[in-house]
Order: sequence, then structure tokens, then C-alpha cells
Amino acid sequence: MRKKVIALAVAAVVLVALACLWRSWVDSSEAAREAAQAEAQQREEDDAAGAPAAVELDDDQRKTVASYSSDAEYVAEILEGNLWESTGGSYAEFSRGGVTEQAGEESKAQPFVITAVEHEAKSDGSGGSVDTWTGSAILESGETIFTLSQARSADAGDLPWELSCSGFSLSKSYRLVKRSGGVEVSDLSAAYGVIGGEKGGENVERALEEHAAKTAPTATKATWDGRAEVDFGNGRAVLAFELDDSAKATIEADVSMETGEVSFQ
Repeated sequence: MRKKVIALAVAAVVLVALACLWRSWVDSSEAAREAAQAEAQQREEDDAAGAPAAVELDDDQRKTVASYSSDAEYVAEILEGNLWESTGGSYAEFSRGGVTEQAGEESKAQPFVITAVEHEAKSDGSGGSVDTWTGSAILESGETIFTLSQARSADAGDLPWELSCSGFSLSKSYRLVKRSGGVEVSDLSAAYGVIGGEKGGENVERALEEHAAKTAPTATKATWDGRAEVDFGNGRAVLAFELDDSAKATIEADVSMETGEVSFQ
């Protein structure tokens, strides 16, 4: 009888242990799933934050955008998805039927719906030429004339596109300074051991792209100098990156050695 009682007690202990293990596995699975969902949501929010502000169009404006002529589509393709800079330091980005201008903390979004466009190509008399697209567009202030032009030099080839429009808010003229595609980050595989492995490297690349978009929007490359200052006590590593913008800015990324979480100094 005593052996039976002991066997039953042992079985109960085993069942309790198995139940604890099961609960622990369920809890860890739920925690992992919640963490993955939170990471995906944060990525979506970060992507949305880096995009031009959405512009509300009325029905007529949406119909106009949907029925762009081939010339209007060509102009829209040059405008959209690219970064434009003014001599005063403001930036403009075009979405479908809209434009967002930004200077520091100031931001202005409004419609930019092309209603007509004409093309003219002229020789500059020295072996080069100038392509000019003159059109009209609906902005917040009403229908306004805009000019998009590009000079081609016999020596230097294609020069940057230039855009002018009196209906813009923060500057009346802009020059194309960067094609779409974000910032290219140099190979970080040599630093995987101190930045949380490959996933940590991906975190660093994504964070660098977002940070550079705010602090140096004309940059297209971030080059790691190949060194890492490691603080084993705090589990942190600092990597320095040089940008290819006109100021040759340097960004120092402070990275968690365990997770690859990034902050900037």
C-alpha cells in the first residue's frame, strides 16, 4: 500500500512538473509571438514615418491623377520617390498627387496634381542641350505654373533636374539631389560578434537609414570605418559611419552587443 502511495505521489510530482514545463513553453511562445508582432508593428510605423505625408485629394483631383497623359506620367515619375533640395536647406518629396516640404521641424503637405504639360528641347550653343517641361498643377493655392528642366553638358553629361513653382510653401525652387532607394550601408559582417549577429546587423542598417533620412537626407551611403569601441561592462559597442553627403557627416551608432538595439550619440 505504501509503495502504491509513493508511486502515486511520484506520478503527481511528474504531472505537476510537466504542467509547469508546458506552461513555461506556452508563456515563452506567447512572449516570442508578441515580441515579433511588436517588432513588425514598429517597422511598419517607422516605414510610414519615413514616407511623405499623405495628401487628401478630392474626387476631381483623384480622377485627374488617374487619367494622366503619357507626358504627365513621365514628369510625375521624375518627381515622385526622389528627394529635392532648395538652396535654403528645405526638402521636398512628391507622392502620387501630392508634395511634402520640410525644413527642420516645419513641414507642409499639399496637393500637386498635374493638369497639363508641354515639352521643349533646346541646344545651348556649345554642344549641350536643355530639356524643359512646362506645365500647370493644382496646389492648395489653386492652379499654378511649374517648370521642370534638365541641362545636358557636352563635358559633364546630364546635370540634376531643377524644379520651380510659385505654389510651393517653403521654397519656390528645388533641385533633385537623391534618387529613391534609401542609404546603402557598408558590410557589417566583421562586427557581427559585437552587435548581436546578423539580426543585429540588420537592426543597425535599418536604424542608420532612418537616422540618416532625418539628419542628412541627401546621403546615399554610410561607410563603417572598420572599428568598434567595445564596453563589455555595459554590453555596448560603438561603430562610426561616414556619410557621403556634402558635409561628410559622421554618425556614431551605440549598439547593444546582445540585441543589436541602436541609439545614436
